Amino acid sequence: MTNPQNHSKLKLRLERIGMLASTEYYQRYYGSSLGVVWAFLNPLFRILIYYLAFSYLIFRNRDPQFILYLFLGIAIWQYFSENTNRGVTLLKGKKYLIQNVGMAKSDIFLASALSTSVSFILNVFIYWLISFGFDVEYSISSILVLALFANLFLIVIGVSMILSTIHLYFSDFKHVWDISLLLGFWTVPIIWDSTYVYTTYPFMLYGNPITGILINLRNVMLYNTQMDWTVFALDFAYGLVFLSIGYFLLNRFSYKVVERA
Repeated sequence: MTNPQNHSKLKLRLERIGMLASTEYYQRYYGSSLGVVWAFLNPLFRILIYYLAFSYLIFRNRDPQFILYLFLGIAIWQYFSENTNRGVTLLKGKKYLIQNVGMAKSDIFLASALSTSVSFILNVFIYWLISFGFDVEYSISSILVLALFANLFLIVIGVSMILSTIHLYFSDFKHVWDISLLLGFWTVPIIWDSTYVYTTYPFMLYGNPITGILINLRNVMLYNTQMDWTVFALDFAYGLVFLSIGYFLLNRFSYKVVERA
């Protein structure tokens, strides 16, 4: 039989996570006359800009689907970089929730990732609508995008926990991560042809889970082909490892968050 007290605690915990996630999401558009409408307009305008830039200014003879190729790459990287960049200072920035509300540290990271996930899902939805104009075909395997998103979700939470704990002890670490994100943007096949990863730099495929997730996402959302299940299994293992390490560090070394923050 379920303990009513445990059920109440779980309900309260979920309510806190949902409230924090929704608050952070709406804060992005606070003070804007159009409000959350910008969440729909932003990806729509970005696809339009990519189309104009790459169809009429840059690579004018390029395959029109390159715009979708580029949009998926930027959407994935933006989600990863935004989450982890915010995650570096999350413990310090949300210490009042730990001190005054008694919110679990891990729940703060979960709420932060959920708030940015809304924008990411909207990006994918806009992409899906626009893609029909580029003759993209879909099949039942497209549902696998949910598994890829779950994989990415685990990674951003785990990495954010690791980075935030390190930042408690090394305040300059945020600058190091900023440089790492810049390097990552050019080493992940966002702009360049991802087939080079398989043929020339296979170590990048197996050493960086974002690369594998992006390639598999394009397979199911752009090319209507099967995922590389070996890469998916490895990337999911990365996600579990990052989450385990992050959770351990968070509980073992972040006890000084109040003193150091």
